[in-house]
Amino acid sequence: MRFSTGVGCCALVLMVVGCKKSTPPPPAAAPAPTAAPAPVDATRAAPAPRPAGPAPTPLPPVDWAALRASEAACADCHPDQVDAWRASHMGQSFRPLAELPAAIRAQAATKVHARTGFTYTYADGTVTEVAGPGHSVARPIAFVFGSGAHAHTNAWATDDQLLQTPLSWYSSKQGWDFSPGYALATHPGLFRAVPSGCVTCHADPVPTKPGSRVHFERLPDGPFGCARCHGDGRAHATARLDGRDAPIHSPDGDPLPRADDACAFCHYPGVARVLRAGRGWGDYLPGRPLHEVVAIFDRLRPTEGFGATDHFARLAQSACAQQTPQMTCATCHAPHPSEPRDRSAACRDCHGEGGHAKMHACAGPAGEDCVGCHMDAGATRDIPHVSATDHFIRVEPTGRTPKNNDSPLVWVVRPEVEPADPDHQVLLGRAYAEAWRSDGQPRDLERALRWLTAGLGALPDRVDGWVELAAVRRLSGDAAGERQAAERAFALAPGDRRVALAAGAARLAGGDAAGGLAALERAAAVGSDAEVETLRARALSELGRLPAAVAAAEAATRAQPSSGEAWFGLGVLRLEAGDVDGAATALTAATVWQPADLRAWLFLGRVESLRGRWKASHDAFAEATRRAGADQRGAALARLGAMRALVELGRMAEARQLGQALLAEGMPLPGLPTLMARVHLAAGELPRAREAIDAAVRFAPDDAEAWAVRAEVLEAQGDGAAAGAARTRAKALRGPGAAPPR
Repeated sequence: MRFSTGVGCCALVLMVVGCKKSTPPPPAAAPAPTAAPAPVDATRAAPAPRPAGPAPTPLPPVDWAALRASEAACADCHPDQVDAWRASHMGQSFRPLAELPAAIRAQAATKVHARTGFTYTYADGTVTEVAGPGHSVARPIAFVFGSGAHAHTNAWATDDQLLQTPLSWYSSKQGWDFSPGYALATHPGLFRAVPSGCVTCHADPVPTKPGSRVHFERLPDGPFGCARCHGDGRAHATARLDGRDAPIHSPDGDPLPRADDACAFCHYPGVARVLRAGRGWGDYLPGRPLHEVVAIFDRLRPTEGFGATDHFARLAQSACAQQTPQMTCATCHAPHPSEPRDRSAACRDCHGEGGHAKMHACAGPAGEDCVGCHMDAGATRDIPHVSATDHFIRVEPTGRTPKNNDSPLVWVVRPEVEPADPDHQVLLGRAYAEAWRSDGQPRDLERALRWLTAGLGALPDRVDGWVELAAVRRLSGDAAGERQAAERAFALAPGDRRVALAAGAARLAGGDAAGGLAALERAAAVGSDAEVETLRARALSELGRLPAAVAAAEAATRAQPSSGEAWFGLGVLRLEAGDVDGAATALTAATVWQPADLRAWLFLGRVESLRGRWKASHDAFAEATRRAGADQRGAALARLGAMRALVELGRMAEARQLGQALLAEGMPLPGLPTLMARVHLAAGELPRAREAIDAAVRFAPDDAEAWAVRAEVLEAQGDGAAAGAARTRAKALRGPGAAPPR
């Protein structure tokens, strides 16, 4: 069966990124075991790798821009097909916003995100994200992904990126709602970059910058065209215009099992799909075997339920497909239909009166729809509000369970659970890492580590393997291993953006700020964003280049105004630079855009105390206390900050209660004895105040505030000489010209 060579694109023929991947069975052409093998133990040693074979043969480059330009001639000879294609759903897979129906463009919407409380609006072609008063980001939609038959999602554009909006339009609702993947509290808002693999299934491939999956040399300008299915037709068009004949590729002219490769490219997402070493998404041209460009992996044990683009995998489970090798996508579907098509005609060929496998009477009459009974229809598990047809043909479709399983992954062209070929091992490791990112199953992360380690032992020059291994080791908490893998990748491909970013982050985490900055500069040269600039700011700060660090942090907030991490980094650096008011502005933004970030609330409380805004300081520390969760140290520091603010506000009874609770917990906290001394002093409890302040100076003998409070206590006890000595010590610790702490 042809499915053995199918390779899929992301689940984005209807939508863009964030969709959960499907878990179809191994391809029908693969020899099926009589019983599923026992689950693979990820801790076992991998098989001894075979000697490394030759590097994959370079593929001739595809000039997609030239192919697109040449397609103007197609309509001269094939006007009906071209017009039908343009009117089809696939022919409207990518387009400017202006080409949407006016009624949809004019339909305003407001949605409140349940997990964050943020408000999202669509109006007049613009999507706006509002986190709070004075904190909003608005971006005009530039392009639309998807025909709208089920849904379409939207993207705004920079010079070199497409970024998805949080709101999409759903035909089932005839209105707007959240895009797939936006249910989490940590969703990326307006700044989810659309990767090249997704763009390629909606538009002709556009070249990416070195090592980047989301930065493009140029942006696409329309849906994919004739070359997506027919390959390079320039020689054919030239010959026909000259009155000669020349062949052109047609998918149904490919030998089985490659006849459906062009369809499989976008309609077989699998559990994971990874580019082969040295390949790009634009390297696939109809006529080339898909597996030479992309490796697609499925679970050994199928999972019930289906995704929006799981057509290939689900059909592969059907007896109809398994027993009819000549059955291709075109058997039921016409890519550029000239008239309505009876989708059940192919069923009657086998199951009708004259068929060889007649089943029951209803299959015979023309016009009877077989799909309604034998192909399930319902909600897809990866895109909300979308109902699609399940291509698993069955006598009686049963219920669907969307839960994935963690059975082993197999490469559909070589379904080996325990591969010995090192290239296969690297690809399998990358696939497990991709599956883990999609479904978060721990065994997949363990398997990724196992297979990447095994494959790289025989193929030490595989950049794709090293950079993936660095990511897996980071997720596993192995900082030293992460650094080692990232350095191997960087030595092989220093100009690759993903590699440079991984190396820069690993070096910075290991204390090598200079090395980290050098790698991050390379990443920024390919494509800068908030992540790169935030890391650059940290490296510059550690190198003592504070003004440059502040500038980089400010660039990060400009690149992504909704990044709480970027605002937090800027706030800390401004505080370090002595810009207390600027730090307060940045840290306030951090708490608005990333309200669960305990660090931001703690720093904001501290900054507000430096500004003498004690009510604001108390409120920030109180919020930090609520956000601390299981972080006992963080909670204690937050309560200590709140106690200090209460003391400054004169709310001594509340401060006493909080201080006593902290003392009872027994966690050593700098400043707590001093604050308790002030509470006792305000209450006239001089012996207890003296006891507390003596403990404070023993605990922190270089704390100027403790010595200043000790001076007050001694003065109240009538010991003027000792009080004067304490004031002198406090002044010396503060340094010349320093203001009193309160």
